[in-house]
Amino acid sequence: MARHVLLNTTVAKGRKYRAGTVIDDAQDQGAKAALEGGGGRFVTLPDPAIEEAATIAQQRRLSGAGSVELDAIMLAAAVTRPRAHGEMYMGTPAATTPALKETYLKALGTTLAGDLYLFDMPTDNRLRYLGGETARFGIDAIISMSGAANDNLRFVIAKNGSDLIKTVQRRKVGAGGDEGNASCGGVVELATGEYVELWVANWTDVDPFTVDELNMTAVRVR
Repeated sequence: MARHVLLNTTVAKGRKYRAGTVIDDAQDQGAKAALEGGGGRFVTLPDPAIEEAATIAQQRRLSGAGSVELDAIMLAAAVTRPRAHGEMYMGTPAATTPALKETYLKALGTTLAGDLYLFDMPTDNRLRYLGGETARFGIDAIISMSGAANDNLRFVIAKNGSDLIKTVQRRKVGAGGDEGNASCGGVVELATGEYVELWVANWTDVDPFTVDELNMTAVRVR
């Protein structure tokens, strides 16, 4: 069953259909074709998205806010366009050697760009937001690492060169060369040109350690 949202107010078969009207093929056979013949434009969406768009459009109409036609177009675009997102992953690992213990620094290694939309990766271990409006993003970093025996390692998301303490996670290396896993993340607000990175620290000493694998993503949540 296909369902469609009308983007512009259209007259068909002597009846006026307002923008935001939902046409259900199973109940309104021929209605979509008649409206298209009268200049109507549609977007076809999954059922949940249609219901959300129609509900919000109706609420805005009842409150007297905005134009019905503009509401329908904006709502349809919002639920069909992809959300801004960025992804990078480790290509060639490299040891990170801290100058001081208990001090965060950017994790080393050659990273590769994954799926990017309104993001780029201008340098290793950096996802930069290119969208035109400030937004909030869910940031997640999944890590495999190795280091010296009994070292307490910490991982954190950094924004624009400053660590975000709320995202800190820790992992103790059990034995020399032991490979373990960790993850860290949180919700971060980014404006155009701002960026996030994975930073690391050794809380025990200044022994080097390596981020052997990394998959880091930023996905718009609001």
